[in-house]
Amino acid sequence: GPQKTGVPLTLLGLHDFHDVAVVEMGMRGLGQIAYLADIAEPDVGVVVNAGTAHVGVVGSAEAIAQGKSELFFGLSPGGTAIFPAGDPRLSARAEAAPRRMSFGPEPAADVRLERYEPAPGGSRIAVRTRGGERAEAFVPVVGRHNAENAACALACAAALGVSLAEAAEGLATAKPPALRAEVEQVAGRRVLVDCYNANPASVDAALDTVAERREGARALAVLGDMLELGDEEASAHRAMGARAAELGYEVIALGERAQHAIEGARASGGSATSASDPQAAAREALARTRAGDWILLKASRGARFERVLEALRARADRLTN
Repeated sequence: GPQKTGVPLTLLGLHDFHDVAVVEMGMRGLGQIAYLADIAEPDVGVVVNAGTAHVGVVGSAEAIAQGKSELFFGLSPGGTAIFPAGDPRLSARAEAAPRRMSFGPEPAADVRLERYEPAPGGSRIAVRTRGGERAEAFVPVVGRHNAENAACALACAAALGVSLAEAAEGLATAKPPALRAEVEQVAGRRVLVDCYNANPASVDAALDTVAERREGARALAVLGDMLELGDEEASAHRAMGARAAELGYEVIALGERAQHAIEGARASGGSATSASDPQAAAREALARTRAGDWILLKASRGARFERVLEALRARADRLTN
């Protein structure tokens, strides 16, 4: 499958003039990262997190941590393992690597996210290394989770010998990939488009991102299906609806698992309804909001939620013309 062709193809595209390559490794089961690391022989191995994203495919959160940690065993002789300071499972497995660097808000982190403040179009952060170096940076992607990702990127740069100040300056030029934590204006509403992927942790992060920015404006969430959750599917969708309601969102749920999200939202005292298709979701979202309000679009890639965004834009054009 694509897991076994993507990494070799990336490596075959490298030339003498390349200094650094960033190679993403996908995992659909144990042994796959080990196989890919064997081909790539990475100098720096990064596990950003080991949540429950593929639990329906791999079996358990513990198995996900085990599978991702295979990377730490496949590093080059002087290689560095980079992992979140707050995850004891990854921390323990990183012991296998020649060098180790942790990142995150924890005081013990080698690259510590010391301060995080939402700012227009992103966030402002301050980081401090265990060696006492400190830097401030602007991260042009919204959300606390992306500020932690920025600390991870700074740890990678440090592992490759780049100074903290230089790396922090480079963060300002980062761009979010399409459909991943982009904020755009549609009919005066602020729409956070985050539909590249969805699992319980990333949904919570997206809900928090809008909640911390809304400043009294209304917030509505159009929530789609989270895929690959196995036995936890119903409870995870109920929890998603409940969390949205607790944070003060109106919920519009779209997809085969919409009913679970609606039950969760209503059980927590929230207003929730289902939409039959992307057009209906867009229509409802605009009817229930006004200029200045927030709309969050969040779903797994398979739900193709950019169709909701397109429908929002099309209706907005009709509103303004």
